[in-house]
Amino acid sequence: MPPGEEMFKFHGYSCPCPKPPLLQPFQQRVVTEKEQLDEKFCKLADFVQSAPAFRQLDEANRELLKQQQAVMAQYSEILAARIKLFRP
Repeated sequence: MPPGEEMFKFHGYSCPCPKPPLLQPFQQRVVTEKEQLDEKFCKLADFVQSAPAFRQLDEANRELLKQQQAVMAQYSEILAARIKLFRP
């Protein structure tokens, strides 16, 4: 058995673990997009929650950044739903 593969039992049969299906190129782009978005979202959330510079911004900019954060969260949820549809 190749390294990294292990045996599993399925209804009394032993066989190599199935490999996850490979993603199509457009699907991989969606996964990558979500990863990058989530990284940016986390950085923005940290900034909004704890950066002294955020508190020094005027009210309009603080509000816009909070709106941006909410939209980014929604966008991430949409990408997650799309990714979920990629898997059988």
